[in-house]
Amino acid sequence: MFCSFEFGALDRRCILRHHGRKIALCRFMSVQSTTGYLLQRQWRDTDQGLRYTLWVQTPEGPARLQFNQQQAVCFVSRDGPVGAGADERRASQLRGPDGAAVDALYFRQQRQLEDWLSREDHRSMAFEADIKPVERFLMERFIQGGVQVQGAWYRRDGLLCCDDPKIKAAEVHPTLRLLSLDIETGGGEGEPLYSIGLSGPGLARVYMACAAPVGLNENSDTVVWCDDERGVLEAALACIAEYDPDVLIGWNIVGFDLRFLATTCQRLGMPARAHRYCRRALVV
Repeated sequence: MFCSFEFGALDRRCILRHHGRKIALCRFMSVQSTTGYLLQRQWRDTDQGLRYTLWVQTPEGPARLQFNQQQAVCFVSRDGPVGAGADERRASQLRGPDGAAVDALYFRQQRQLEDWLSREDHRSMAFEADIKPVERFLMERFIQGGVQVQGAWYRRDGLLCCDDPKIKAAEVHPTLRLLSLDIETGGGEGEPLYSIGLSGPGLARVYMACAAPVGLNENSDTVVWCDDERGVLEAALACIAEYDPDVLIGWNIVGFDLRFLATTCQRLGMPARAHRYCRRALVV
């Protein structure tokens, strides 16, 4: 058989096998509601439509919410021509800046909306076309941080997941697990990495990208000697993954530190895995 499924009655476990090799493990839970705090959001185009991914901290642990077959949208004046390209034009109760009625244009993919905007003078006639689709998705539900989620939960590879749940704004006061990161380098992109420092509750450690000086041959809880850049990256990224913070903090951490670490991993031909879903990290 090309693919097969195995179901466990006690823990509601599903194992997917491909040519006899286990390729996925899921543990299914009943439909239930929980609250969480939004940590990160992402979107991407697929052949079936837009897919939104929300990463949420919940009392049951970190969770991934995925919303499939979503649509990109913008608005145009009701009495104005729009040309071809949209999948659907629908009357809206909203009003434009001049108080005139507007219609909503729906596109299966964000790139279809961008293609439509690039034609003729469409960009000048469109309202709210510059809002990122996942941002609109959250704004329409008044979600700024706290969220209530109702859906069919399951665990995949240890991660709590829910596909296409119902969500709405909720008042949530999270206790976030923070980890501070700081790096020392020889300069900008392409320059050597000297050290990575990590600090959080129960952790204060510096990973050095060099051998220990004479007389200091042993590692300690606070200083780890890693011989070279690859060694310091492997050790520090493994520590971050094990510590599993909700939030990484630091001085200019997005503008420099994380981007420098990502490009250094790329230069060394090694994966930048340092987070709870065991996938390659992406800095945007």
